[in-house]
Amino acid sequence: MRYILMVLAYIAMLPSSLAAVTAKSWLVSSSTGTLIASENIDEVRSIASITKLLLVITVLDSHQDLDQQLTLSNKIHDRLPRKLSTLSRRQLIELALVNSDNRAAQTLCENYTNGFDSCVGAMNNKLRTLAMTKSVVYEPTGLDARNVSTARELVQLIQAARQYPIVLEDSRKTKVEIKKKRRPKLYDSMLEQGIELCGLLRDLNVTNDPALEEARRMLESTLVRIDMDSLKESPELQRSTKAAMQSIIDKFAL
Repeated sequence: MRYILMVLAYIAMLPSSLAAVTAKSWLVSSSTGTLIASENIDEVRSIASITKLLLVITVLDSHQDLDQQLTLSNKIHDRLPRKLSTLSRRQLIELALVNSDNRAAQTLCENYTNGFDSCVGAMNNKLRTLAMTKSVVYEPTGLDARNVSTARELVQLIQAARQYPIVLEDSRKTKVEIKKKRRPKLYDSMLEQGIELCGLLRDLNVTNDPALEEARRMLESTLVRIDMDSLKESPELQRSTKAAMQSIIDKFAL
């Protein structure tokens, strides 16, 4: 979902610009990493799910078999079908990047060469390689608030991630389809992250921009009327909800 990526700098693979934003620190740079505008860019803050971007490029650096089927971790529960027990490493990478799926990230790390601790160590070694000296991670999902970095150093991570074709490919996707035996289960990041976007617009609107507030209210009004169980079962409701959200996004150029 590109507008989420632009706000959060999860991947920010748009060719024209890169953006790294938190509620109190932000920067905008060119595609080459040249600083355009910034505020509090050297403050160390929790990076949450941006951790998964570091995980993915660390896994890709290991050159493990992307087609290998991996048993899903039982340490984290998520929205994946309960009967689903294995996915390929490639599918897990896709879920981690597109859906920010915590279980997918945990599974990738547990199945890294020599295990979980080796994976976290390799992630921190990658940070050192990228000269991200103020950054450190303790696990692969971003659930641990001790995973920290700065806005300036996140641009270095994003610049590095742009060199991986798989990351670029997945950054352009809006949905991941996981097939079950009889019926496909659709995980649509636009729908799943709509509520998150409402919160982001509230937290990041530090200048009280009336257009951003109107966009937030319209998105919230669209989503609050929807029953999530009905949404999962109704393709027609999925389409109409996405269309309504896309109309708001287009109107306010989010």
